Amino acid sequence: MPRRSKKKYTSKQERKAHRIEKGYEERGVSSKEAQRCACATVNKSDRNLPPLNTYSFEQLQRRRNNRLSASKPTGDRRSARHLQELLA
Repeated sequence: MPRRSKKKYTSKQERKAHRIEKGYEERGVSSKEAQRCACATVNKSDRNLPPLNTYSFEQLQRRRNNRLSASKPTGDRRSARHLQELLA
């Protein structure tokens, strides 16, 4: 059973649900099942979720660099420092 009533849909949501419903019916799905799937699809697509890519270019670079530096082995740096101390 759908959580939201179709009566509360905006005109855009109604048009979207109708187009989706027609597509399901063209594929041979029963009209009741097509209506249920269309409502679920509209409800899913119209949730108020933040956009996925909300990072600026600088933030993306910082995140990438942090991942790269975290994946480098620390043993190389320690051994180089240790060699310098031995040679000094």
